[in-house]
This record gives sequence, C-alpha cells and structure tokens, in this order.
Amino acid sequence: MISCGVLYVPIGCQGSRNENLQWRISFSVAEKILIFSFTHVQLLCYALLKLLVKEIVEKHDDLKTLLCSYFLKTLMFWISEELDPSIWSPDKIIQCFMACLKRLIYCVEYSTLLHYFIPDHNLFYLRFDVDKKDKVISILKNLFEKGIYCFARSETLFDIIELPLTATDSSISRRVATLHEIISTSFTLFLNRPLNLLYHFLHHASTSISKSIFFEMLTVAHQIVPQISQNQPRSNNKHQYDKYKRDLSHLMIGTNSDAVAGWLVLASFFYGNENYLLSLDIINHAFRKCTSEKMYPWQIGLDQTQEYLLHLLKQTELCTISKALTVKYPKFIYNSSISPQELQLTVNEQAIPFHPIIFAHFLSFLCYYHLHNVRSCKQSLLQLRQEIIKHFTTNLFNLYSEPLFIICLGIAHEMLAETDSARQCFLLAAHKDEHSLSNAAMRLSNCNVD
Repeated sequence: MISCGVLYVPIGCQGSRNENLQWRISFSVAEKILIFSFTHVQLLCYALLKLLVKEIVEKHDDLKTLLCSYFLKTLMFWISEELDPSIWSPDKIIQCFMACLKRLIYCVEYSTLLHYFIPDHNLFYLRFDVDKKDKVISILKNLFEKGIYCFARSETLFDIIELPLTATDSSISRRVATLHEIISTSFTLFLNRPLNLLYHFLHHASTSISKSIFFEMLTVAHQIVPQISQNQPRSNNKHQYDKYKRDLSHLMIGTNSDAVAGWLVLASFFYGNENYLLSLDIINHAFRKCTSEKMYPWQIGLDQTQEYLLHLLKQTELCTISKALTVKYPKFIYNSSISPQELQLTVNEQAIPFHPIIFAHFLSFLCYYHLHNVRSCKQSLLQLRQEIIKHFTTNLFNLYSEPLFIICLGIAHEMLAETDSARQCFLLAAHKDEHSLSNAAMRLSNCNVD
C-alpha cells in the first residue's frame, strides 16, 4: 500500500474558510487494490450493503447521501482486517452480511467510523444530527431483525426474496412432488408410445412444466438406452469401444435426472466394465448427495438458511430444482447390460426400484470384493446390513422392495462363503416375498443344494 503512494485532489473541506485553497488526500489507488483482493463473498456483502442503503434507506428523502459508498467501503476494509479469511465462505454469506450490517448499526449509533488509512480521522464525526441519527438507527435495526428478508423491499431483489416458508407453505416441495407424479405417469406412457409422447412435448407444448417433463423423461431414457443395447456376437474391439463411449455419453446425460440415481447407474456401468476404483469414487459422490432432507423431506424441518435457499430456487426451472433437491431410485431392466451380474434380476424384479443407499452399499461391497480389499469389503457388508435393519425398524420399505434388499445381503454373504448367513437371508426374503416377485426361492434352493 505504501508503494502505491497517494493522490492530491483539488477539493477543499466543504464550508471551510479556506475551501478554495485546500487539497484532499486520496487513497483511491490503494483502495482499488484492496477491493480487487476481496473474495467473491466479500464483494457480494459490499454490494448488498450498497443495495440496502440505496434502495431502502435512501427511499427516505431526508436520508439521501447520508451514508455514501465510501463509508461502506471503509467499513468492509475494517471488518475484513479483523475477521479470519476462512469466515468469508459461500455457505456463510448470510452470516457475513448480517455481521456487516450489525457493524454499520454500531458505527451510526456511536458516530464512529475511522478512516482506514488515517485512523485519527473519524468519518462520522458530527455527521448526523439527532433526529436523522435516530431515524437511520431505527431503520437499520428493523432491517437487521428481518434478516436476509429485509431485501423484500429492494427493487433489485424483491422478486427472489419474499416471506419465509412455513410448514404449511412448502410450495416448492409440492411443485417437485407434482412434477414427479406427472413424470411417473408420463414415463409409463413413454414406455408404450415413446416417439409420440416425446414429439408432443417437443413440438406442441411450450410451457415451463412441459419442458421440465420433457427434460426429465429424456434424462431417464438416457439411463435406459445403454441397458437395452447389447454387444453383437461377433463385435470386434473397435465396435465394443464405440459402444462403451456411446453408453457412457447416454449415462452422463442421465445423471441430470436427480441428485443421486443417475450417478449410481453410472457407477454400476463402470463396475460392469471392471473400473472398480472409478465406480467407488462415483458411489462416494452419491453418498454425499444422499442427505436426509433430500431422502426424507417430510420428516425434517428447515432452518433459516435452508428456507432462504429454497426461496432463491423459487424462480428456478423445476427440472433444475428436481436435480438439486430430489433423490430417485435407480432402476435396472431385465437382462440389463450394466446392472451387476451378481443380481441376475428376474422379469418381475426389474419393476422394483432400488433404494439408493442400499444399492450404493451393495455396489461398494462388490467393488471392494473384486479389488480384494477384505477390510473395506466387510465394512461395506456391515453398513449394508445396518441400513437394511434401520429401514425395517422405521418401516421405510414397501412390501415389494423388502425381499430384493435382503437378497442383496444374501448375495454378499454367499460371495464371502458365509453359506449359513446367505441361506438365512434367502429364507427370510422368500418368506417376505408373498407375491413371488423375486428369485429368493430359487436362490434358497441353490444354496441348499450347495
């Protein structure tokens, strides 16, 4: 900063008898360098402070020019010097902004804002008369109490920040649920008349909801296509490589269907191609996205930050919200070329969606098994068992999915040569399979023969 020097500007102190002779010392060069060193979050806080003053405080004519941008810039310099740099992170932007607003209230209340380069000079000295000072403090404190929703009165941000969500006003959750219900029905129709339905959405429906449905159906379809296509009996290496790239392209598009399911289908694809380490990386990525508020949104309330983020999403396309906030169940068709071959799904089992966490633990077990990582293999088996038990005790499974998940546990025990445990799992699965949808009975029979 010292090497930047200072500028002298021919502007005198307003009202001074020597105003025409005085010069002002300007630190604008150093200030620009400091501003350029700000993180994105610091810049956003500075911008929000300027919006607050310009579009809310200065709506009162008698308060215009009372709080100028230079004061806010100086305030940001002081706060940035005092706080640890790690505080200015994107997930703490609301807290950072509220801290800046709180400091502004303090400075006005005590008529103290020291110049950053000449601390002996108080920028707020005799700045406010009593009435204006009380009025500014009252307005700022009122805005502070409203939190981030103070910008509901801002011309720039009013359309994305409104009243907070309540337990009975979860409009976004309802919109996403409705979207999924429509998509589920549409996808059933899609399986029967795919070209007609997609053509209709593409050419005759231009609404936002229609575009979202089309996008969702398309992403799910991209998960199905690689499962249908099979290698030709006499395909050479080049043909197999072309198919690999083609299937991978489809599945990458399929990851846009929701937060998790598309990734797990992709992980299964890499597992089938014996790329176990990459499959594990993708599984871990999916685990990080399987948060409670996405898996069971009806059971968990929202804190203030989550409510605010939901409001930011209010103007977002439904398909984007769905991808960010929802978790679907991965599906594999009969004779799928990318599902784990250990499953050997029957025609009936293909209609049963996999619970994402259950499937992720099972796929992790398979990867570690083929990597000969015994410790991680047993750890995945333990986590699989615990997850199944947790879901049984909380009644989160439907009757059709229970046998399939127990079969996965049985397969894992069978691969580890734990025959008795495998037999118990297949026996339990067969007992719960009242509608004979799974191959539990056949597996039990084979296990008894062995």
